Amino acid sequence: MRVAFNGAQISTIALGMEFEHGAPLGPQLALTSLHSRQVDAWQVRKFGKSSRVRERFHELVMQLRENAPPGRRMDVVVRVYDDGVAFRYRVPQQPALHEARITQELTAFTFASDATAYALPLPYASSYEARYRVTKLSVLPVDSQYGVPLLLRLTSGTLVGLTEAELVDYAGLYLQPATNQPGLLVSRLAPGEANGPVTVTRLTPFQSPWRVLMIGKSPAPLMESSLVWLLNEPSAFADASWIHPGMVQFPWWNGYYFPEDTAQSRHVLNTATLKRYIDFCAKYGIADHSIDGYNFDYAWYGGPIEYAGADVTVPSALIDMPEVLAYAHSHGVRTRLWVHAAGLRRQLDHALDVYQRWGVEGIMVDFVDRDDQSTVVWVNEVTRKAAAHHLTVNFHGIYKPTGLERTWPNLLSHEGVYGQEYNKWDPVGSTPDHEILLPFVRGLAGFFDVHQGSFSPIAPSEFRPQFLHPYSIGTLTRQLAMYVVYDNPLAMLADAPSAYESQPQAFEILRQLPTTWDETRVLSARLGESIVTARRKGRDWYLGAMNAGAPAGTTVMLSFLKSGRYRAEILADDFRSPYSPSGFLLDHRILDATDRIVITLAPAGGFVAHLSPLSSPEH
Repeated sequence: MRVAFNGAQISTIALGMEFEHGAPLGPQLALTSLHSRQVDAWQVRKFGKSSRVRERFHELVMQLRENAPPGRRMDVVVRVYDDGVAFRYRVPQQPALHEARITQELTAFTFASDATAYALPLPYASSYEARYRVTKLSVLPVDSQYGVPLLLRLTSGTLVGLTEAELVDYAGLYLQPATNQPGLLVSRLAPGEANGPVTVTRLTPFQSPWRVLMIGKSPAPLMESSLVWLLNEPSAFADASWIHPGMVQFPWWNGYYFPEDTAQSRHVLNTATLKRYIDFCAKYGIADHSIDGYNFDYAWYGGPIEYAGADVTVPSALIDMPEVLAYAHSHGVRTRLWVHAAGLRRQLDHALDVYQRWGVEGIMVDFVDRDDQSTVVWVNEVTRKAAAHHLTVNFHGIYKPTGLERTWPNLLSHEGVYGQEYNKWDPVGSTPDHEILLPFVRGLAGFFDVHQGSFSPIAPSEFRPQFLHPYSIGTLTRQLAMYVVYDNPLAMLADAPSAYESQPQAFEILRQLPTTWDETRVLSARLGESIVTARRKGRDWYLGAMNAGAPAGTTVMLSFLKSGRYRAEILADDFRSPYSPSGFLLDHRILDATDRIVITLAPAGGFVAHLSPLSSPEH
């Protein structure tokens, strides 16, 4: 199969599957029939980068059969969208193939070897938390497999993002450069915990996840795309009124830090500490508080975060959970529970019953750390059963998203990314060069949850890891910009209350930022250097800009605004001497669609603007 864009060939793709027993299904297959259809419709997206998404594609179904006995059959389904190409395998029910025991796919992609790859080297069992390797595809080390999304920049400037969608009952996809064949990326499926040759076991009929190529002449179409989301089934339930995206206070990152506490009273995870955070949320209109643990040694359910026999439904003796939950409810604050995946596995149904009875809003499931078939099935089971209990879900320590949130909108966020939690212990930390790649590469798969909202910034040259109340690298304005640039419907407020209260003007702007959007436009995108994103919520527009470690500047036109004047509140980096990452400039202007904004970013800097209309909406 060949893929072309603007008249130029992008890639050739080999197709097929191999099995534990019997010949592979692939080159020996003959075409028996073709079926095609076209779709052009608008879909409603409940929580994400746009509230309405155009779904327009041409689909071709190729029905294939072996020429020789036993005459097994397989279909290849191909869809061509405005912003990419997707294909999947369908294996129909047939006497010759009742159970498929797949060892690997024969799927392989050939690109020009001089393309630049933005690749994430990973072991098969991981939390997807690594830094990107940026190099020519021809010299990408062949001794590692790479997680998806994997981004390629061709010498023509065309960008191709490789990923997968609708991963439901299958093993996760990785890509590996072929030895002695520069430019060839072969598929690898995550092995099971037994590490045998079989990676996927399915009874026929079944279908594979979609293999996706997101294609654009610049980064903007890829980052604006909802292709991965569209390739999943529509919502499994109609009423989503019980789902509440927004910002959530997450004390684990700051270590339950209150500077006024003595060393003896600090970091005690008990009823009083939880009430203090609930008071903070209530005072500033933060809708959600997460009940977690301290360090890795102590969870809200007592003892280490995971230990033999841990009961994730019994609170620590230091926490009066009925009192905490009643206190939060009386103050209008919703509560969420962190839980280790291993503990939840042991008592999933019972735990969900208990959490629903307690009246919590949702759960964060952490340390999934695999994407073999059985783990993928379990992740989908958790999401589905949580929805039945009216619980939202946020997964941490997990593989990349594949659009499951379309089918199950209670899946509100998803980690699978190296973020600012590493500033607690990693000597390098979450660097500006890494953070600027995230929307370009990892963001292609969907939303991502990072420990956002640090109000304890430090210059890159002065960074040092600090477990209690850690620093972030870059400017304070950069931290606010992350809420606009990054997709995260359940965005964290991860710093200590005192850090926010020390910067009341910036915190006032931050706490009013939306986390879901009606429209997204990428106004400027320099891969690996800087990005400016505009997002609309109702009639208001929000601009966010970030850069890497070097100063950057750009001018953005406001022609996307409707007619009329807008009041602009602007938070920018402060270049006045002496420079301080905590400093910022606050400006107010009246602007319209004929105006432009000049954005100047400090090293590891940021920029945020809120534009609200002064006049009545157009009719």
